[in-house]
Amino acid sequence: MPPSIADTPPPSPVRVLLGYLGPHRRALLGLALITVVTSTLPLALPRLLADFVDQAVAEAPVTTLGRIAGLYVAVAVTGQVVSVAASYVATRLAWRTTNTIRSELTRHTVDLDMGFHQRHSPGAMIVRIDGDVTKVADFFAVFVLVVLGSLLTLTGILFIVAFEDWRVGVVMALFAATAFTTLVRLRGAAVPASTAHRKAWSTLYGDLEERLDGLDDLRANAGGHHALRRYLEVAREVLNTGQQAVRSGTRIHLTSNTVLSLGSAAAIGVSAWLHARGTLTLGAVFMMFHYSEQIREPLWRLTDQLRQFQEAQAGANRIAGLFALRSSLPDVGTQSLPGGPLEVTIDGVTFAYDDAPVLHGVTLTVPAGTTLGLAGRTGSGKTTLGKLVARINDPTVGAVRVGGIDLRDVPLASLRHRVALVTQEVQLFRVSVRDNVALFRTDVTDEQIRDALAEVGLAAWLDGLEAGLDTELQTGSDQLSGGEAQLLALARVFVIDPSVIVLDEASSRLDPQAERRLNTAVARLLEGRTGIIIAHRLATLLRSDAVAVVADGRVVEQGAPADLACDPSSRFSSYLQHTPEVVS
Repeated sequence: MPPSIADTPPPSPVRVLLGYLGPHRRALLGLALITVVTSTLPLALPRLLADFVDQAVAEAPVTTLGRIAGLYVAVAVTGQVVSVAASYVATRLAWRTTNTIRSELTRHTVDLDMGFHQRHSPGAMIVRIDGDVTKVADFFAVFVLVVLGSLLTLTGILFIVAFEDWRVGVVMALFAATAFTTLVRLRGAAVPASTAHRKAWSTLYGDLEERLDGLDDLRANAGGHHALRRYLEVAREVLNTGQQAVRSGTRIHLTSNTVLSLGSAAAIGVSAWLHARGTLTLGAVFMMFHYSEQIREPLWRLTDQLRQFQEAQAGANRIAGLFALRSSLPDVGTQSLPGGPLEVTIDGVTFAYDDAPVLHGVTLTVPAGTTLGLAGRTGSGKTTLGKLVARINDPTVGAVRVGGIDLRDVPLASLRHRVALVTQEVQLFRVSVRDNVALFRTDVTDEQIRDALAEVGLAAWLDGLEAGLDTELQTGSDQLSGGEAQLLALARVFVIDPSVIVLDEASSRLDPQAERRLNTAVARLLEGRTGIIIAHRLATLLRSDAVAVVADGRVVEQGAPADLACDPSSRFSSYLQHTPEVVS
């Protein structure tokens, strides 16, 4: 099966984010205006302080000093109020935008082929879809306010200082440029460490999810020790990459702190020297001192945000890379399947998993409204045939047609409503019975859900639930037996009302009583529909209209089940004689 591939280089993370910000232009403009206000208001405070000091030295009236002090307080309070408003607007905009990214990234990932999902665990996908996007959201929520605002503040300080005295302005500009250049250079070296750390966390979550999911098998087969050792190995990688990321951040912190301290000392020294020469007033020296301290704040903020920027950039790169992936099942079909039961034709199909052939030139026809049973030993290719009919995979050679239409010419969304696949692995969600049956579709009525449960024999079970369809199912609980869970899976198919149904080993793990209930439900389900039944228990296949025996990826015999059973030379007859219940 060809893997999901990126047929073009991943788009720029910045381009991806800007694309999602497009619909929020007004909010962005408002945020930009607020940021200008929050960045420029603090610049007035040192200027007011200088006027206060100079007026005090000149023995100005108390009323004059009071007006300056009152203006100082008013500017400071206004700055704080506007800053809170800006933080609210930025956070709201960031989460609205990134929630859209989460939604579309989830939809994009779900649309990727099963080969992709087999190579990536659910835990790893949670980290990529939620964790990476959260990092981007956290950074973007403060980017405009902290990063862009700090740059505006920095520029304003340098302009005011240069206007007051160009020599002090030159000193401050030099150390600000040095600090900024240092940060930019260190940023490139820090991003790979952050990316490696995020990847290690992704692997850890993926492994942990898989181990917890298979906990019973690990315990039963004494695999706990080996699973724990694997966990510790991955955790060690998380620790090592985390230490590297911290070391990178520490180098940035120490280097920028040194540059800022030296620059601030130089600016204060030059201001004191100019005051001694009579060029600067005492108030101007105080102003320069406060600006030298104030210039440290935006640079410190930029430094502090660098770590978050590293994580956000790594997350944005992974988001862009995931968006660049394309499913190996192209969804370009435009034809619609006709109504009613449909003929299924498997025409000269060959299929391989990663260049390992599984099927070889298989040709089968299932007339509309009939049922075909597939028999064969484990690994013969039965399940692969079922997946091809449901278009979970595409054939390497040949075609699968339903109703005379190549499945590659049918839109996937339409196909999923016309061809249903039921396997032995039933996934129950920790949501209501309603959502478990309708699978979160909002166009399914409660009456349809009750009718579907009644069709599969679960009406009494539903009536016994205190909250009815609102009852929340708990995975791993005793609310449903294994047989009832399989029946619920069939109820999902009744709701979809498809034309073709593929049942893959649906009763292989059930006790005889549960199997009888399931077979009754299956018989109802197949009425007026085309069915393909893949079964280990051959008794299930005896009720099919035809049986095909698959061996080594080829159809070696086919015919009516009664005829094959009576033919002592047939493989099907041999299976019945030696393993009447199970073929393994």
